[in-house]
Amino acid sequence: MKALIEKTYTADGRAELGKIFNMCEPFTEPPISKDIQFFLANVLSVFGGFIQYAGGCRLPDVSYFCNLIIHDGDTDGIGIILNAWKIYDQVFRFEECFDQSYENHLEDLSDISFVDNEFASYRSWLWLSCTELGFFITTDNGKSIFGSSISLG
Repeated sequence: MKALIEKTYTADGRAELGKIFNMCEPFTEPPISKDIQFFLANVLSVFGGFIQYAGGCRLPDVSYFCNLIIHDGDTDGIGIILNAWKIYDQVFRFEECFDQSYENHLEDLSDISFVDNEFASYRSWLWLSCTELGFFITTDNGKSIFGSSISLG
């Protein structure tokens, strides 16, 4: 994870991340910190999603996921994270590309027209998680492999 975070520090690194993670648009230059945090939070949510849904109808168990992400002897951090990202995309289906813009995400969540039932249910689930259950994908304490990349604030 350290190598991935370090790539967010330089324009070349951010451009590389944009390509390998199939971002709809490159990070702005200079970068917006919320966009980088949003991207890193989405990387974290891939791992959280596998843990949360392991043993359910979509994934057998956590060890199955771990075996998948380290296939082909990929042992560097970014390779493993990218494998997880691709597997998550196959299971949960992202859009054509990944929009790392935090502002665009807020705009999407503000749309109350409910044209898409799946997005409407996501919006409701996110509201419930944030207001009632506690949805804190954060690394504020810095004591994990993710460092202090995702602020609670």
